[in-house]
Amino acid sequence: MRAKRLLGVLAMILLATACAYRGGTDVFTTKFTWFSYLNGDDIRARCVPGGPSLYRFVYNAVYTRQVRTFAISPDGGGGWTLRARALTGPLIQEIVIDDPIKTAREDPIELLGSLAGTRATSPLSDRDIDALDTALAASGFFRPAPKGLRLPSEDYYWIGIVCLDGRVTFNAFLWPSRRFDALTFPALLQTWDPTEVPMAVPQERPFAGLDQDQASKGMNTFTLTVGDNGLAGHFTLF
Repeated sequence: MRAKRLLGVLAMILLATACAYRGGTDVFTTKFTWFSYLNGDDIRARCVPGGPSLYRFVYNAVYTRQVRTFAISPDGGGGWTLRARALTGPLIQEIVIDDPIKTAREDPIELLGSLAGTRATSPLSDRDIDALDTALAASGFFRPAPKGLRLPSEDYYWIGIVCLDGRVTFNAFLWPSRRFDALTFPALLQTWDPTEVPMAVPQERPFAGLDQDQASKGMNTFTLTVGDNGLAGHFTLF
């Protein structure tokens, strides 16, 4: 009975996410799902003139150690909601979702089940959003993303996808660089972060690639490449 219920949930997940972000219970599927999330496929599908403003920021602080996600959207009552998460490694066990269709529409990273990590929400005001937009502009977020920039999973970088006035803007900032050092919006996100999980600070790594312990657990690395207003060579499972 439990197996049938799980199969039914998985089938619903695949249907619910056919046009946007994709969920799954194995490492192979999750890899593609994560790329779709980073590329903001679900935001792109919803970003239309007259539609809501949407914000997503991901901080990769060595993928197998810490990843932070920040999603901001209207709360339906005139304010805004920040959904923040601290993920501490791609450890997948089981997916348990009460309403996968609603989840895929409202916050698709929940489809990763145990990958959702430590999560918390916080209300934001229009004044907060104005401050965020100002910080994004000061950070050079709305300038063209550096096409060809490579983003190794074992490094530190920010990725952002924003929908404003029906237009999607994607950008990425790799550490160490002047572009990364010039960022001001991460400080705002950190101030608002309700997870209470300390954010990892970029630091030089005295080794190349994975830790020996991580490699023994089968944790793979990957490298993303920035293309035209998104990830180059990105594809999803449909």
